[in-house]
Amino acid sequence: MFERRHAVIVGSVFAAAASDLLLKGMAKAGIGDGSTPFLPFLSLHLQENTGISFSLFPAEADGALLLLILVQFAGTLFVGWLLVRATTTPERLGFSLIVGGAIGNLVDRIANGAVTDFLHLHPFDVSLFTFNFADVLITLGVCLVLFDVVAGRSPAADGDV
Repeated sequence: MFERRHAVIVGSVFAAAASDLLLKGMAKAGIGDGSTPFLPFLSLHLQENTGISFSLFPAEADGALLLLILVQFAGTLFVGWLLVRATTTPERLGFSLIVGGAIGNLVDRIANGAVTDFLHLHPFDVSLFTFNFADVLITLGVCLVLFDVVAGRSPAADGDV
């Protein structure tokens, strides 16, 4: 039976993925070569990431790209399974953000062979990394899930006394 909370979950996942893909499209259309200051510690800088986080394990060959897509798809399905099993609102929202961000990156990788990054973090002129909105969504989702696990549950609250 499709309940209201299921519609909220599906809507949250869709909104997260769609907003990520929209921002990536805008970045590709509007950011040229070089870097455009956005905030004192953040610039807009277009970069294609063929690997995973921090450009680790670049997958430039077709076989490596397919393997990376399959691993990313399997990971997204696993987190989706966790989302279906989630019992609290922060947990549902957190997993929705993670799945939505993962879908955005997965669609981008399938369509372009790489993930589009465009936010360059450089506090105090120290270049740290370049990321995208999906990475922000995934990070916020993980923080929500961790917060829910650490602060939101106790054995008495879960009935595990």
